[in-house]
Amino acid sequence: MQVVVLPVARRDFRNLGRDVARRIEGTIDALARNPRPSGSRLLRGHASRTWRVRVGDWRILYDVDYAGGLVTILRVLHRSQAY
Repeated sequence: MQVVVLPVARRDFRNLGRDVARRIEGTIDALARNPRPSGSRLLRGHASRTWRVRVGDWRILYDVDYAGGLVTILRVLHRSQAY
């Protein structure tokens, strides 16, 4: 699958510390191989394709389009801001 990061998610990513950014980058790379890793959850109240995956205290919110083979990273937020 192809991974696309929205501009707002790029801004979120730039505000992270180096260690956290490295861990999140690894998780985003893994989403290309497996868009539903262990621990990922489908969000209720959002579009039916919106998922979240935890990386420590951070959350990656993303959409999966299986037909188009596309994972779109929507946001990278601290857990206090993600919900």
